[in-house]
Amino acid sequence: GIAGVRKIKDNYNPETWMLEVTTISIERQLNIDFAEVHKRVISLSVSNICKHLQMIFLRLIGWQIIFWILALLWISCIN
Repeated sequence: GIAGVRKIKDNYNPETWMLEVTTISIERQLNIDFAEVHKRVISLSVSNICKHLQMIFLRLIGWQIIFWILALLWISCIN
């Protein structure tokens, strides 16, 4: 959470809570630009997703290379 922003109560409508805690007066009171906070969070999320996908891709490529080499060795042993 963001320091100074009250937490949502149990069984409280999240949309109503968002409208209440992201007003201009709250931004000024806390000296926070919620739009900038949102941009940073989205940027970090996209960055983390890209890193995760890159790791998966590299793992898959790594296994493909290993299988390719093993296939070549097997074929060379047969001939």
